[in-house]
Amino acid sequence: EHPRPRQECCVQVARYRAPPFPVDRGRYKPDKSDPRTPEYKKTLKFDRKMWGRQGEKSGFNAAICWPTEAELAEMLEEERDWQPSLAEMQSNIAARRAAEERERL
Repeated sequence: EHPRPRQECCVQVARYRAPPFPVDRGRYKPDKSDPRTPEYKKTLKFDRKMWGRQGEKSGFNAAICWPTEAELAEMLEEERDWQPSLAEMQSNIAARRAAEERERL
């Protein structure tokens, strides 16, 4: 017979946990004038993402995180095009119900 129960001697347990690899993420800022820098790193969207990740260490003004007047107007226009208002949706539902009622009679 085994000196220990069979379960304990056959189960492998990982005991070593490697420490995380040290990465300095607080100082990356792409050079926008360098032609080797990818185009997506030269955009305002990327700057906003860097501010979200790094905060004040990114070196950007926090005001870039909010949309400008033009961007806000464009977003509202797109929302009006794709999402009707509540009153429009209710009138569409009422018209559809009225049409179904007429078909039933």
